[in-house]
Amino acid sequence: MSTIYLYNVGDAPNKVHKAVGVVKASLQVDILPDCSLTRPKLKISASNMLISSCNYFYLNEFNRYYYIEDAVLLQHGVYEITGRVDPLKSF
Repeated sequence: MSTIYLYNVGDAPNKVHKAVGVVKASLQVDILPDCSLTRPKLKISASNMLISSCNYFYLNEFNRYYYIEDAVLLQHGVYEITGRVDPLKSF
């Protein structure tokens, strides 16, 4: 099990040192089989927060930052999140 740190970032995608601000949530996630370092697919349980208020995350397992590309509600409070790596912040 890995940890994801969710943020709401307002900086432009082409900015190198983004101000990620305060962590909106720190949650345990399951990495799904159809996953890569550049486009992770994660299953998270977030019944006590609004996922739509976040657009960015850090995944400790891969040591990278990602934009939330898609968040699909699977059942009450359980989401599948797809990310797109932010190479400017990650490296």
